[in-house]
Amino acid sequence: MTYSMNLPVPVAVGNLESYIQAANRFPLLTEAEEVGLARKFRQDGDIEAARGLGHPFVLTARAENYLHGQPDIDDTIARLQAFEAAGADCLYA
Repeated sequence: MTYSMNLPVPVAVGNLESYIQAANRFPLLTEAEEVGLARKFRQDGDIEAARGLGHPFVLTARAENYLHGQPDIDDTIARLQAFEAAGADCLYA
């Protein structure tokens, strides 16, 4: 599945301060919005709720097998594939 948003992307224009100023033009989620979206995604798998906000948004998913001492590569791959199928933009293990 491919998804794209027509939002301006902040780019580095000289130095870090310029980049931060450009990035700060984007509205941030309130704590309540962030918690609500996290709950909708975890409980209902509702990624479209977050996508509809109009904010730049990257859903990152992490398979934590190795962090918890379970070095099962097949399970790690299966988890990453499930995250991808659920709509995650960025995957890591």
